[in-house]
Amino acid sequence: PGPGALGALPDAALARMVAGGDERAFEAVYERHRAELFRYCAATTRHRQDAEEAFQLTMLAAYRALAGGGGPRGPLRPWLFRIAHNECMDLLRARPRAAELT
Repeated sequence: PGPGALGALPDAALARMVAGGDERAFEAVYERHRAELFRYCAATTRHRQDAEEAFQLTMLAAYRALAGGGGPRGPLRPWLFRIAHNECMDLLRARPRAAELT
């Protein structure tokens, strides 16, 4: 299918295509979920740079998992949000604690 046709496919079909080596299918997944996942990362980290990093790490982890055949057992969207949540929490834990004011 062409690039426009890929966007019309359901997430499950795109995930199977990514597992089969179709990078264009992952581009469609990326575009479909980009805005919503980034907003989630921004709301969770409350810091633009952390949100951008968490989002990129989310998409990298998702691509690696899907391309390796280890995608979600259920729907793709909640799986992506779980990855995003974990990436945000990792970044928040890695932040230095604010110094206590005396």
